Amino acid sequence: MAKQTRGTSAKTIKETNTRVFHFLVEGFSELAYIEKLKQSFKKAAKIHNNKGGGAKSVLEEATNFLNKPYELEQCSALVVWFDKDHTYKENQIECDKLIKDLMKKSTDKIPIYIVFSKPVTEHWFMLHFGIKEKKSCTSSNETYEKALKKLIPNYTKGGVDAITAEQICDAWKELDTFIKKVKDERDNNIENQCFPLDFETDRMLTYLALHNYFCS
Repeated sequence: MAKQTRGTSAKTIKETNTRVFHFLVEGFSELAYIEKLKQSFKKAAKIHNNKGGGAKSVLEEATNFLNKPYELEQCSALVVWFDKDHTYKENQIECDKLIKDLMKKSTDKIPIYIVFSKPVTEHWFMLHFGIKEKKSCTSSNETYEKALKKLIPNYTKGGVDAITAEQICDAWKELDTFIKKVKDERDNNIENQCFPLDFETDRMLTYLALHNYFCS
């Protein structure tokens, strides 16, 4: 995902003792989507935008985050979200080790959830309009952005204003169906492999944590 110059609006959250979900995201597309969730469901969350760099960079920053006492004091959960695209595949051994090490640091007080788009966040956006790639997950970011422009006129990176709260809920229902369908981790069905959003470790636990935080 290309680096972005626009920063996070997490500063709009008042500095209080209230602990909230912290999202460490790869770039502007994920940031804009979390902002949309906050707006749609009236929930507080703090967003840390890695501004690109790929999966490995995001995971390294997540590791660094856990060494920041001030941030941890305000954190009720850490959600790490990146694209599982070519940058992940190019550094898969390092990325998998970073994920494993992060999950060892997950606690009841501050659980850690790993979220990834397949292959890019724009694929997840498409599902909000009922469209899901069924053949492969190897298309480029530009391919998905081009497809989104047919659904969202004048779409630009992170342009999720046209997505409604109802569409968000419908997409998350699709995600719930996917998780229940692939409880068997050995499922190699190509359609399941290419579902646009997935989680490391316990899929249902992560899904419920995110769904309940925003939608309850």
